[in-house]
Amino acid sequence: MGAKQTLPSTIIERDNAISEKHRAITERDLAVAIKTRAITERDLAGFEKQRAVTERDVAITERDNAVSEKLRATAELDKAVAELDIAVFEKQRAFTERDVAITERDNERDKEEVEEKTEFNLMLDQVPADKKIAVLKVVRSLTGLGLKEAQELVESAPKLVKESLAKDAAEAAKKQIEDAGGKASLT
Repeated sequence: MGAKQTLPSTIIERDNAISEKHRAITERDLAVAIKTRAITERDLAGFEKQRAVTERDVAITERDNAVSEKLRATAELDKAVAELDIAVFEKQRAFTERDVAITERDNERDKEEVEEKTEFNLMLDQVPADKKIAVLKVVRSLTGLGLKEAQELVESAPKLVKESLAKDAAEAAKKQIEDAGGKASLT
């Protein structure tokens, strides 16, 4: 009978050992499951971070696209402004060329309108005292005045001696007065 009692206690001990092993395996499996869960949660957190980074990258890309679009629009506006500047410059140049042509035409017209002077007035400007008689003789020969009238004219210089003379005659008369010692001019 003693052997029978040992057998069940051996079975119980063996069952206890198996139960202990099962419990150890279960605890080990539970620890593995907890670690697996932690790893999964860590991976999930990593995926969430990666998703957030991807969403941030998408937002940055969209912002960069918007900036690029604004830069393209700005470049188009700059091009349009440059084209307007060129057009304004061309207009200004055309106006300047037109103004120059008008001025040249007006200058030519003015040159044509200016007639060469054909009649001159002889003026006796100054007579030095020591040359008075010589100048008086020239004035008398030029004007045909008497002595008294010619003397009054010479003494009241500056005075008109003769008017409406041809250019050659006026220059010759002026030369005669200057040769006699007086100063004369043509007007």
